[in-house]
Amino acid sequence: MAPSVYLLGLLAFLQPSEVQRLLPLLEMSKTESTAWDAWCAFEPEALERASAESPAAVHALLSSLPPLCCWLVSTFYTYTPLNGSLHLYAHELQYVRLALTGKDLLQWTHQGPHLKTLLKQLLTAKLNGELPTPEDELLMAQQLVCAGSEKSTSAPQIGERRL
Repeated sequence: MAPSVYLLGLLAFLQPSEVQRLLPLLEMSKTESTAWDAWCAFEPEALERASAESPAAVHALLSSLPPLCCWLVSTFYTYTPLNGSLHLYAHELQYVRLALTGKDLLQWTHQGPHLKTLLKQLLTAKLNGELPTPEDELLMAQQLVCAGSEKSTSAPQIGERRL
C-alpha cells in the first residue's frame, strides 16, 4: 500500500533516523519518492534568502520543487516566518504568466537558446511587479532584444520583422 500525502506530511515531523528506519516499510510511488527526496534536500535558509531577495527568487526556488514537496514545505512551515513567502507563492506567484511567448519574440530575433533567457528575464521582471501590463512586457522585450542585438550587426530594428 502506497503512503498517502498525509503520511508523508507526518514523516516530515519525525527525526531523520526514525524516517530512515520507516522508509523501507513503505511502498512509495515514484511521485511520492521524488517529493520526499526533494523535501529531504529542502533548505529553509534558501527560502529565507530568496524571500529577502525578491518575489522572483521565491518563485524560482519553489516552482522547481515537485508539487507534493511544495505541499510538505507549506504544511511544515505554516507557523514560521516563512509563511508569508509560502502564502504569496501559493496564492499569487505560481499563477503569474507572461502575455508574450517565444513566438512573439521571433518578430525581432531569431530562434535559439537565447529566447529562453529573454523569457526568463521577462518573467522575473513580471514577478517583481515591473511589468503590470502586456504593453510593458512588449516594450521590455523589445529593449532586451535590441540590447542583445547591439552585439550583432545583422539584427533587425524594432518593428522590422526578421524573415
